[in-house]
Amino acid sequence: MAKTKYQKNFPELAEAYAKEGMTEAQIAHKLGVSVAIFEVYKNKYPEFLESLKRGKVQPDDEVEGSLFKSAMGFTGPNGTYYPPNPTSLIFWLKNRRREKWRDKQDVDMNMKSDPNEVTKTLIEKLEKEEMKKLEENAYSYGSRKKDIKQSV
Repeated sequence: MAKTKYQKNFPELAEAYAKEGMTEAQIAHKLGVSVAIFEVYKNKYPEFLESLKRGKVQPDDEVEGSLFKSAMGFTGPNGTYYPPNPTSLIFWLKNRRREKWRDKQDVDMNMKSDPNEVTKTLIEKLEKEEMKKLEENAYSYGSRKKDIKQSV
């Protein structure tokens, strides 16, 4: 892509493109510059950055409103009821109530017990669970084998 010099109308164009919902990479392409040069313009020309920010407000607000409606459920213009969308609910809560709904779990790694004892206990528990599964599978296999012999 040819290097385009910064032009006075770039702030106005960037704001208009952002209002259309274009990404910064798409806006850079429309302006005829690389993404790297676009980043330089954002840092070098405050009016460019501000116009870009202004342009993003309306579409971001509209998407946020649509997400909220989707999460809560709504009645469309034709009277059709659209129930709450679980994915929208989860997304909303993970972003708006991060501390309560985030995927990341805080784990206290301060062990008051002997780590060797904790490890031994875990291994024993896993061994018991694994043995139980093996026994269940063996029983299940034996029952199926018996049923097959009887049906033949």
